[in-house]
Amino acid sequence: MEKRQEPIRVAQIMGKWLGGGVESVVMNYYRNIDRNKVQFDFICDEDSKYIPKDEIEGLGGKVILIPPYQKPFKYHKELKRILKEGKYKIAHSHINTLSVFSLWAAKAAGVPVRIAHSHSTTNKKEWKKNFMKQILRPFCKVFATDYFCCSEKAGRWQFGNRAYNQGKVYLLNNAIDVDKFKYDEKLRKEKRKELNISDDEIVIGHIGRFVTVKNHMFLIDIFKEVYKRNKNSVLLLAGDGPLKEKIKRKVEKLGLENKVYFLGQRSDANELYQAMDAFVLPSLYEGLPVVGVEAQAAGLPCFFSTDMTKETKILNTTKFIELTENSKKWATIILHEINNYKRIDTTSEITENNFNISIEATKLEDYYDKYIKNVLHIVNSNKYSGLEKVACDIISNPNYEYNGIYVTKDGPIIESLKSRNIKYEIITKLSIKELKRVIKKYHPEIIHAHDFTASVISAVCKKNIKLIEHLHNNCPWLKKIGIKSLAFLYAGIRADKIITVSESIEEEFIFSKYISKKILCVGNPINTKEIIEKLDGQKFEKKYDVCCVARITEQKNPIRFISVVKELTKTNNNLKTIWVGDGELKEMMIKEIRKEGLENNIKLVGFKKNPYTYMAQSKVFLLTSDWEGYGLVAAEALTIGLPCVVSNVGGLPNIVDASCGKLCTSDDDFIHEIQELFSDNNYYLTKSKNALKKSAELNNINEYIKKINSIYK
Repeated sequence: MEKRQEPIRVAQIMGKWLGGGVESVVMNYYRNIDRNKVQFDFICDEDSKYIPKDEIEGLGGKVILIPPYQKPFKYHKELKRILKEGKYKIAHSHINTLSVFSLWAAKAAGVPVRIAHSHSTTNKKEWKKNFMKQILRPFCKVFATDYFCCSEKAGRWQFGNRAYNQGKVYLLNNAIDVDKFKYDEKLRKEKRKELNISDDEIVIGHIGRFVTVKNHMFLIDIFKEVYKRNKNSVLLLAGDGPLKEKIKRKVEKLGLENKVYFLGQRSDANELYQAMDAFVLPSLYEGLPVVGVEAQAAGLPCFFSTDMTKETKILNTTKFIELTENSKKWATIILHEINNYKRIDTTSEITENNFNISIEATKLEDYYDKYIKNVLHIVNSNKYSGLEKVACDIISNPNYEYNGIYVTKDGPIIESLKSRNIKYEIITKLSIKELKRVIKKYHPEIIHAHDFTASVISAVCKKNIKLIEHLHNNCPWLKKIGIKSLAFLYAGIRADKIITVSESIEEEFIFSKYISKKILCVGNPINTKEIIEKLDGQKFEKKYDVCCVARITEQKNPIRFISVVKELTKTNNNLKTIWVGDGELKEMMIKEIRKEGLENNIKLVGFKKNPYTYMAQSKVFLLTSDWEGYGLVAAEALTIGLPCVVSNVGGLPNIVDASCGKLCTSDDDFIHEIQELFSDNNYYLTKSKNALKKSAELNNINEYIKKINSIYK
């Protein structure tokens, strides 16, 4: 698979980072995954310790701290905000049954892929902790879309036998960097020297947090028995945790303080394994301990409790011992195995059992990738207008379930794409050769073509790729037999679905009967909240009587606009109008304004990132188009409370009616309606009030994105 322009960013929700096995597993995958394709951002509780922030940021990731889950309201609010603002498509939660809270926030933020990952099980000796886990367990699937586990036992415990048997739980092994842990005789000697351990001493090792589940109290009892039988033995304990001081006191009480080394939190675990002669892990329970995999990769004889998942056993020499057996029995088994053991290279065994990170990381990468399907949004224009805004609204919406890439020629549109944080690919021109290049680069699941040229060229290049053609306009060529209408018929036959913004497009296309089963009218996305937010709560003085926001093109008929304004100035010489937008007919429009002597009445301000402030400074919206697909700008004007005086074409009758404006078929219609609005204040206020009501009815952004996701599928 080719590299993306930008990698998928996955929100890894870690809870409290305390330097345990779960963090080690996630970091192993992070170090070995292709970060050109997938990047991790780590969301951790703010009371975390030992976060390798420098390493994460050096690899291109982020560390984001939030209030701990013990403050549920703050936790939910902040996590939701971060996930929403980050526009994450995947949230991967590693906090076992507590994932119900993190994934609730993820769902509220509109994250489409929400993974609950089971890393553990329970044991009756931790009944207080398990009580909460047991209560939350039935809810752990409520907000999750996907289930992960580190072992069969962990998967069955958290998600149930039925889900596991149905193949709904994905087993992701706690894989490691095999080469990093491979036995090295030279390193063994160096590490022992560093730790002041002689070559002939027997070293029992353990790496794990000082918490109840790791069963350190019993481990000390086991070592006490080992030491009784062989005074030339030591115990290495690496890790930290709340029970550390309690364990130290027990060691001192037994007089073993010179034989038990408390090494603290370490970053050299791979080297510590080399110094050991055996690894002991008598845990009360485990999902699948990564330290157990690491120790076996280092060629050590390993001794685990039978309460641990059996998948932990990779080497035939690894032993499981019942916790019901006393410490003497454990010591006997350990010493017997050490005396008859020779360390070997275990790389092949680790790899065969699917614990080699170089292989397993690719599997995780593919898993993420299958949920984030690339969609190429092909647009022939390099400007920013109604059509382009719709494409951007689709790609940037948090509920959009795909990885949208905007494909365009270089031009003014790039600034808009950057401001909205939209991925894009620049092409020299929209051609078969260029589109094939882009397809080869991104391997899209879908091509979404947003205009005539894009549709025809995409139809030629599509092969096995799903093609969605999107008609935003009912151009005149649709109505008659010609090269363009025939070319689009060919494109329509090749398409999987044809989206239109109004029913008039299908009605007017001369060949629509041949492709009618593929045509679906979806309208346009309208987000009234976004428009209001861009006004930033300001109150604007009404500087202009009339405004138009549109590209200066033949379609918008700027000559008619000038003609209407000229007639209006006959009764109001001080009439102030404004046109927001650019286009190929701008110079022609300037000449016509001068010719009619309307320089003081018509102001052209060009393209503006935020045209809504100009709408808010106006009283009436005027649109003199010869044709329209939908007329999105009219819906936006209604949101600001402007009565809309517009052409009776395309989809505009679905937006404007007599309650909030006027649908016009002649210049006289435009002139008379605007004159009446200005002469009758009650008439104006009524239409302005109804404009707001109408816009509320048209607000459809969430439903629109759901339709697009559904059409893709």
